[in-house]
Amino acid sequence: MDLSEKEIATLHTSIKIRQKQIRDLHATESEKKKTLCACEASLAILEKIEYKLLQESGNESVDYSDFSVLLVDDVASAREYAKLLLQRLGFCQIDEADDGHTAIVKIKEKNIQFGKTLPYDLVLCDLNMPTISGIDVLKLIKKETKYSRIPFIIITGDKDKKNLIEAIEAGVSDYITKPINEVDFMMKLNKILR
Repeated sequence: MDLSEKEIATLHTSIKIRQKQIRDLHATESEKKKTLCACEASLAILEKIEYKLLQESGNESVDYSDFSVLLVDDVASAREYAKLLLQRLGFCQIDEADDGHTAIVKIKEKNIQFGKTLPYDLVLCDLNMPTISGIDVLKLIKKETKYSRIPFIIITGDKDKKNLIEAIEAGVSDYITKPINEVDFMMKLNKILR
């Protein structure tokens, strides 16, 4: 199937609208899950098409060396693996936090680099953490106007769609399932950070 970049952008927009409708939907949890599954399937197909187009155009590599990332996970080995993937993709500025509280402190205390408007270009945050969960971190960040534009990706091994629906309603940019697939990881980062 050959789609132009404009057609892909249109599809992407329509899927994002569907996701917003989930947030606004005054429906049962079952209806929300059904709509979310349809969005996920559409996004998966779209992401594969986008990745193929990136490969064909020769623009698959993005220079991430100037991007700053906050990686939040209470499991050290999970942080190390995600950090390794980020480094493979060219990220050099990676800060880590082992819990939600530390993440919020780092965001608020980080000096904004010259020429940038946000303390981080991306936050990658585990969903299930003790004390302050990834969704709670997301909500706290999105509540503060000066941080609300930071792209936020939830990383989860949780199969419960209710948590993903809550994350979408809270304004998550995307989510990645564990174990992290490197190609999916790259596609999602390219989509969010372009």
